[in-house]
Amino acid sequence: MTAYSKSDASVKYTLASRDFDKKLKQLSEASIFFLKNSSQKDIFPYVANKLHILTNASVIVSEYIPETDSIIVRSVSIKKAERSKIKKIIGKNIIDLDFKFQRSIKSKFISGRLSKVKGGIYQLSFYRIPKKVCLLIENILKVEEIFSMAFVTEKNLLGTVSIITQNKQVLHDKRIVEAFINQAAVALKNKKTKEELNKTMASLEKEKELLIETERKKDEFIGIASHELKTPLTSVKVYAELLNKDLPSKDGIRLKRTSHFLSNLLRELAKIEKLVNDMLSVSKIEKGKLIFEMKKFDLNKLLVETVNNYQLTINSHKIIFKSNFKSRIIADEVRLQQAVINLLNNAVKYSPKADKVLVSLKEINNKAVVSVKDWGTGISKQYTEKIFEQYYRIDGKRGKQGGFGLGLYITSEIVKRHGGKIWVNSRLGYGSTFYFSLPLAKT
Repeated sequence: MTAYSKSDASVKYTLASRDFDKKLKQLSEASIFFLKNSSQKDIFPYVANKLHILTNASVIVSEYIPETDSIIVRSVSIKKAERSKIKKIIGKNIIDLDFKFQRSIKSKFISGRLSKVKGGIYQLSFYRIPKKVCLLIENILKVEEIFSMAFVTEKNLLGTVSIITQNKQVLHDKRIVEAFINQAAVALKNKKTKEELNKTMASLEKEKELLIETERKKDEFIGIASHELKTPLTSVKVYAELLNKDLPSKDGIRLKRTSHFLSNLLRELAKIEKLVNDMLSVSKIEKGKLIFEMKKFDLNKLLVETVNNYQLTINSHKIIFKSNFKSRIIADEVRLQQAVINLLNNAVKYSPKADKVLVSLKEINNKAVVSVKDWGTGISKQYTEKIFEQYYRIDGKRGKQGGFGLGLYITSEIVKRHGGKIWVNSRLGYGSTFYFSLPLAKT
């Protein structure tokens, strides 16, 4: 009997030794895993799974969120049936459960050692889950003991690990478990630092690209502005000099020429006025100083007046207006008129071979919808979204027409400030129809 007892003890010692060696090997394998380019999202489930293998216990792994001072469950190693029962009790999945961190027990977590949680599931939930519910969960899991430890580096809390033994199970080889958790903490810190660095670098790169694009647009704008203002100013100077020579004479020929010069002079001055007004509008938009005086009015009446007045300034196109609109809107009349005139200017400018522009006003889905249709050069589909951007000008035929690329941007900003939407339907070579919608006034 004595000889048998010694042999039995020897077998137990050998088995325990082999088990210890196996756990050391798993610890070594974990080191290799942590050295690989794994993200934080990979580390949490890996820790839960490996600790379950090492301890044969249920494991809960959580992440600490410093911004909200809370603990969020990221991965668990609990039997599926048990998880399902717990979900029914608490009304949600264990994963992503959020608990406000309790500072009073922080020292236990950051000690670098496994600490026994004497208050059970109730303490583990930082006293957030009702005590009666916690007792039910303990019954489901057949809890024997609960141990917790933090992922911590240089007293920086990164998360927590909780190990729940069941059915009189004893937690062996605590030092190996602690070493594993400390390894994971270093890996988490490295990955977090790397991810934060990558995020910062990406943000800086984006800022750099934005600065380069802003600088490019500024240079482009200065070039366009110089050219666009120089051309009409030169014309104004020429016509002024010619007028100066012709004014002393009273004969009919020279008076006729003087009238022609005056007409051209006024046209060129109107160009300068529009360019300057566009620049001022953009400046006010960017500074948030574009003032809107909102009031209820008849949009149909405003469009009739706008179209009639605009028609007096041109003779190249007939502006046709169609409407079945009877409702009223709340808006700034002056700004809306500016938006419509910008669309009319575009329609006339980009349909040099056509002789008409169609303006319509309809009520669609409780909104006022204005459209301006031309039969001009049209726009390729690739440009239909970009044309509302500041300073954007399409290369090719439309780009040769001049301007700063501000008219449509200003129009879109006016429409947006009214809670509306602007869009365009166009086909290259077949003309364009610009639309904008505005909410109706509440009755």
